[in-house]
Amino acid sequence: MQWIAIVVLSILSCVAFGVMHDQVTARICVEYFTTGHPQVIPSEDPTALELVWAVIATWWVGLILGVPLAIISTYGPKPKRTVGSLVRPITFLLLGAAMAATLAGVVGYIAAILGWVPLTGDLTNEVPQDNHIF
Repeated sequence: MQWIAIVVLSILSCVAFGVMHDQVTARICVEYFTTGHPQVIPSEDPTALELVWAVIATWWVGLILGVPLAIISTYGPKPKRTVGSLVRPITFLLLGAAMAATLAGVVGYIAAILGWVPLTGDLTNEVPQDNHIF
């Protein structure tokens, strides 16, 4: 039954990462959820939108990553891994992903300020002028 626990840990870890990531994203640009995605709930509340989209966008990633991890961790001749032994490596992996996302966000912000990635097309009209970088 360890393999089921490993898959569940993977799914929950990905969803938790998505919730934390989208908490920041929703506060920076709620239009990413209201304009850039189809409406899934009748709300413009950043917290509600990020919670729903975080789950939609990440549960399946956890499943796709968790199944092979569970197989590799629990089958074969090598010593088996328990779900508890995977908490720390998964945490470090997600911390690395958070650092990479932060770096990418800073680079994207700087690129927008420098005019390298301007807002174009329909989004120019959909995003309030006050939220445009320049």
